Amino acid sequence: MLGYDAFGVGVRLLPMMAGLVVGAKLGESVAARFGTKLPVTAGLLVVAAGLAIGATTTVDSGYELAAGWLGVFGAGAGMALAPAMDAVLGELPPERSGAGTAVSLTLRQVGAALGVAVLGSVLASAYSPSVAGPAAAYVHAMTVVLVVCAVVCGTGAILVGALLPAAAAPRGRMGL
Repeated sequence: MLGYDAFGVGVRLLPMMAGLVVGAKLGESVAARFGTKLPVTAGLLVVAAGLAIGATTTVDSGYELAAGWLGVFGAGAGMALAPAMDAVLGELPPERSGAGTAVSLTLRQVGAALGVAVLGSVLASAYSPSVAGPAAAYVHAMTVVLVVCAVVCGTGAILVGALLPAAAAPRGRMGL
């Protein structure tokens, strides 16, 4: 909507990438000390918070808001992802870790495709041309999608906190 080219969009996504790097390192440290439950649960809560902040975006919001919530989102994702993978692979004997990695990556790809389809449908149904102007209509639809995502991540954090064993993550499984 703002007319950025691919390079411009990529540069504006750098806060999310920086958050991923910082969050992954933090998640690894926390998992080594307290087990996988804490960083995965906390990471999902941070992701939900980042998405909720993103849902406050208005047509007049500057890039600073987007950079902030993308950074928070990235930090939470980084914090949760590596320990979650370690938890999955930690349940398998070492000789089965290759198959476990393949299955978990396949499930992640299928989940991503289904998520894009469902969230695309939510976006399309929330987009209303009756909202003043196409930019305001898009921001409204984006807000609905971000709220849905925040609720899903918050619910996931509750489920992880209740159901994921707190066992220590095996060190070096993901090469971090």
